[in-house]
Order: sequence, then C-alpha cells, then structure tokens
Amino acid sequence: YTPETVKRLTDAVRLGATDTIAAGYAGIHRDTLIKWRARYPALDEAMGRAHAELAVTLLARIEAAAVTDWRAAAWNWA
Repeated sequence: YTPETVKRLTDAVRLGATDTIAAGYAGIHRDTLIKWRARYPALDEAMGRAHAELAVTLLARIEAAAVTDWRAAAWNWA
C-alpha cells in the first residue's frame, strides 16, 4: 500500500476501469484491493471519489452529445 499504488488505482477508475481492472493496472489482486479498502478508509474514500468523478465526466459527455443528438439525452431519463 503506497501512494503510487493509490494513484494508479484512482487514475484507472477515473478513466472507466472497474475495480478489478484498476487493481491489475496497479499490480495487485482484486482481493487485495477489497481488503485494503476495508483496512484503509482513505483509500476507500479516494476510490469512491474516483468513481463519482467518472460518473460526472460521463454525464457531462452525454449532455454535450445531447445538444446535437436526442438519443444521447435518452440516457439521462433513467
């Protein structure tokens, strides 16, 4: 558990990686990530923030696309 590993995890999530893919990118097993999230509240918070940032980024892209294509706006109806 290092700051570099946390950065790799959160960078990957911000790009759209699942936790499993982010763990592999960071060089750890998914089970290790699960244990670390339970053990290190700061990591759990950082991962949650990264997932939220991804969601907002994707919603912004949908909104931008909706200006010229109604089908993009349909994604926000759910």
